[in-house]
Amino acid sequence: MAEVLTSYEKDLQAAKIPAGKKKVLLAAIHLFAEQGFAATTTAQIAKSAGVSEGTIYKYFSSKKKLLAQVLIPLLTQIRDNFFTQLDPDQSLDDFIDFVIQDRLQFARQNFALIKIMLQEVLTDLDQISAVSSLLQGPHGIFRQIEDIRKRYPEINPHLTQIQIIRIFLSPMLGYLLQVQLLKPQSKDQPIDFRIVHQQIRAGLTIQ
Repeated sequence: MAEVLTSYEKDLQAAKIPAGKKKVLLAAIHLFAEQGFAATTTAQIAKSAGVSEGTIYKYFSSKKKLLAQVLIPLLTQIRDNFFTQLDPDQSLDDFIDFVIQDRLQFARQNFALIKIMLQEVLTDLDQISAVSSLLQGPHGIFRQIEDIRKRYPEINPHLTQIQIIRIFLSPMLGYLLQVQLLKPQSKDQPIDFRIVHQQIRAGLTIQ
């Protein structure tokens, strides 16, 4: 996966939207990533964008609406790529390794935005609908999980879709927080990587 922040900026620069709105979105994504959603004021966004606060509210009815617009590229990348682009000939172990390596690389590149999503969106009932698109629909993660079940019959058939998501995410998020916040030395990281694999493998296959 490409780094969302870089990709977002390029796409936004080329987008056919009013210049003021473009400036607000670019300023907001950097400020939210640098200092967090709660600590960022619309006055700061306006100053960084070189526009008035009135311009912000011309395009976004609230700071939360602005946040939702900023996170759309991140949510789309997660939905479209979390379990897709996989080799159909991969074993279950190779599949798990690919998901861990590729998705953790994506998460580390976009940690600031993912942290905002975890802190703000998933704890705010008004923003839950922004995340529901990750799961539902023909391209959602639920549909991808059903394809994975067919490909790997060794996966416990009694697991629900939510349980499978949790089996992947829990050890990966734990590893990500360890690497990003505790900053362990690189020589220790391969051991942790094997542990993540073992945890996911056991969770998927134990009957």
